[in-house]
Amino acid sequence: MIWFMLWLLLSAFVLGAFFWSIRILMGQKRAWKNFATKLGLQYGTGGRLLASPEITGTIDGLRLNMFTERRAANDARGERFVTAIELVMSSAMPMSGAICTASMAEMVGALRLDDVTVPEGIAEWDAGWRVRSDNVDLMQRFLTPLRCDILKKIFRMKVLAALYIFDRRECVLRIETSDPLNNIDKMEKIIRGFIPMVKSMALTAEERANMPAAPEDVQQPAPAAVPPAPQEEPRSYAPQGLDENATNPSTEN
Repeated sequence: MIWFMLWLLLSAFVLGAFFWSIRILMGQKRAWKNFATKLGLQYGTGGRLLASPEITGTIDGLRLNMFTERRAANDARGERFVTAIELVMSSAMPMSGAICTASMAEMVGALRLDDVTVPEGIAEWDAGWRVRSDNVDLMQRFLTPLRCDILKKIFRMKVLAALYIFDRRECVLRIETSDPLNNIDKMEKIIRGFIPMVKSMALTAEERANMPAAPEDVQQPAPAAVPPAPQEEPRSYAPQGLDENATNPSTEN
């Protein structure tokens, strides 16, 4: 009898988690679809009922990609799904580089960016944040106090991971959060809050004049140099995630 009761409790727990996950997914899909319709973006699910939603398109001159990805849990015994936001700016750089939070250090370390840089004269720069490039001098000149302040504000938000990566064709800000972003107003506030930050990271005309010229073939941007591979399966989200005030530069952990 006791084993039957345990089986019932376990079954109820599994079914409850499944239906809770489906409820979150359906709310996410409604919000993402409404958000895409409102801003004239492309929305898709791959034609499957339980597939993860995706959004692509252009907003305020930046290319937006939103999707979900599977991640191994911290204890390596399970999986979790994260919401990924990518804002892509077609702005050629004279070198390739990546700046990220500690949670993305391993991935960035696998790139062919062998030169490690520590920003000079920047207060409160976290030792866990990684800065790598193929040209230390140019990266150091790129890391002005203004750009470092922007990166500090982004990296201190309530996100799972953050990455700013660029090459001689484009620059990408990638944010990963456990929040499914199933509220259209919150989603728009967050994304529009990141847009001026991304644009402020671009080189000024004076900086471009004083740096080596980038290649001329920048008309066709290369794909974002971050792992794509969204997964089309139902998922469960932790209740905490990207704070709705995260776009406020003063919102920090």
